[in-house]
Amino acid sequence: MSKEENKAVIRRLIEEVYNGDDLDLLDELVAPDVVNHTAVAEHRRGIEGFGHVVGWSRSAMDAHYEIESMIAEGDMVACRITMSGVHRGEVAGLPPTGKRFSVEHVHWHRLASGKLAEPKERAWSAPSNARRGSPGDPAPANVRRRRANRSPPAGWR
Repeated sequence: MSKEENKAVIRRLIEEVYNGDDLDLLDELVAPDVVNHTAVAEHRRGIEGFGHVVGWSRSAMDAHYEIESMIAEGDMVACRITMSGVHRGEVAGLPPTGKRFSVEHVHWHRLASGKLAEPKERAWSAPSNARRGSPGDPAPANVRRRRANRSPPAGWR
């Protein structure tokens, strides 16, 4: 597939599956043996596990993904994405806060035969998320707990 065709697959996945909650498209857009490296072990492999993670992110965080930029090379598509939502369910041991959050991510997608075969992502810290302990906060749980027990720096208020 061409770079533009690969980008179109990922754009559909983000807009129609992640944001539109259309899990019926998974068979069309995701390889049956997909490996999702950021998922917990029990949901890391296969379309069913991938769909579970998408559904969980919608229910626990009311997540919405905005594509800021997208580039492709060979069978890889990289996206800079802003994920925003409301923290409605437990995330990484953090109980629901009901607070809004927004965090930037970089997603790398490897495609095979026109379908997503291997997604990887990395969120980077933003003070607005770190001070609230939002689900977009990439810090380990023990660091978030320490932060919760102290006042944020003056510039973060």
